Amino acid sequence: MSDFPSWIVGDGENHREPGFIYFNTDKDLKEHKIDYKDGVGHDAIRKVWGNIQGYEREGFPCPKEIVDAIRNGKCHKMMIADGCKEIHFNEDGQLHNENGPAIIHMDKGKEWYLNGKIHKFMYNTGATYVWNDYNRCWKMEEYMGGKCEEEFEEEFEEYK
Repeated sequence: MSDFPSWIVGDGENHREPGFIYFNTDKDLKEHKIDYKDGVGHDAIRKVWGNIQGYEREGFPCPKEIVDAIRNGKCHKMMIADGCKEIHFNEDGQLHNENGPAIIHMDKGKEWYLNGKIHKFMYNTGATYVWNDYNRCWKMEEYMGGKCEEEFEEEFEEYK
C-alpha cells in the first residue's frame, strides 16, 4: 500500500504533456466506486486515469497541484482513510506549522515541521523524538539533557 499522497508523473505517452501530475481526489474515487482506503495507491490512480505510464511518487513534499487539492478539502476522505487528521503547509507547499504539529495522525501521533524539515515526532504512545540540523534523531528525554519541555521549546523558538 502506498502512502498518502500518491501520484504519477506522466511521461507524455497518455495524451498529456510530459510531467503531468496524475492523482486522485475524493470525487474521483466516488465516481469510480473505489473505497477510500484503497484509493491512496498508484493502482487506484490507474483505475481512474487509465493505464498511464510514468514515475510513481508518494509522501511529502508533493506537487503544488496536490497541496492545493488537500488545502481545498478535495482529498479529505482519502487523507483520513490513510490515518491523517490534519496536514499544514507553508506557501511553498512544504510541511510547515509554527504553532503546532504540521501533521496530526488519527492515532494521536504528531509530526512537527518547519519549511519541510522535521524537528519533532511524537508517537501515539507519547514517546517523542527530535532531529537536529544533521538529521540525527534522539529520544526527547535524552536530547533535552534533563531540561523540561518548556525550556526546550524556548530554545527551539530561537532556532526558528
